[in-house]
Amino acid sequence: MEKTTFISFPGLGIGEFRVNNVAFTLFGHNIMWYGIIITLGIVLAYFYVCYRAKHNENVRVDDVIDYAIYLVVFGIIGARLYYVFTSFDSFKGKNLGETLYNIIAIWEGGLAIYGGVITAIVVVFIFAKIKGLSPFLLFDTGGFGLITGQMIGRWGNFFN
Repeated sequence: MEKTTFISFPGLGIGEFRVNNVAFTLFGHNIMWYGIIITLGIVLAYFYVCYRAKHNENVRVDDVIDYAIYLVVFGIIGARLYYVFTSFDSFKGKNLGETLYNIIAIWEGGLAIYGGVITAIVVVFIFAKIKGLSPFLLFDTGGFGLITGQMIGRWGNFFN
């Protein structure tokens, strides 16, 4: 799946240059720049939310760790499901097994941020109820973390 992407920023006076979308190969699997940058966005968003929780919101960092695990896992699932539901015809296979494989084959691409955000909102309400926290405090604590992750992660699209 290795390919070269051409990137340019003509409004900034930066002409076209080539970028390989594969950063490196690990144990025979291509590690893509897109995935690295998305992961960097998630990690930096997490550290920002931990800092904000500790210094501004009086939310325990242990709760942020739990919160982050659920949000990332269910956010990815929600982003994938939203993408699948909005373009289901491209996932249909010859049989049920092939269709299910196509649906879960996230490594083939296909996430939609809208699905991740919608799922994250639901997860925050459930998590807050279980932990006895205010969901609005969690939204306030993590909101800019979402924006930070999105800002950084979008740069990965240049390599995709």
